[in-house]
Amino acid sequence: MAELWLYRHVDSAKRAELLRDVREGRLASYGARFGEAFGAFMYLVDLHLRRRYGVTHDDLADFDWRTEHDTGSSPVEAAREAMLAEDLLPPGVR
Repeated sequence: MAELWLYRHVDSAKRAELLRDVREGRLASYGARFGEAFGAFMYLVDLHLRRRYGVTHDDLADFDWRTEHDTGSSPVEAAREAMLAEDLLPPGVR
C-alpha cells in the first residue's frame, strides 16, 4: 500500500490536516507537483531535510523517492537513504 507510511507515522488529525493542505491549502504546490499522498510524503521529506541538513530534495541528485514512498518508508527514512546515497551525512552519522 503506497500510503502505508502516512497511516503508520501520522495520527489521524494531523494526517487529515496535512492531506487537506496538500490538496488545497498552503502545500498545494506539492499536491500539484506530486499528487496528494506522495505530495504529503515529499513535503515531509523536505521538512526533515531542511531542518536537519539545510537542503531539500531538489538539492540532491536523482533519488527514487517514489519507490521509497511506495514501499512504506517514512519520509525521515527516505531522506536518510538519499543522504547516504549522496555520501552527504556528517561524519559519525550512519
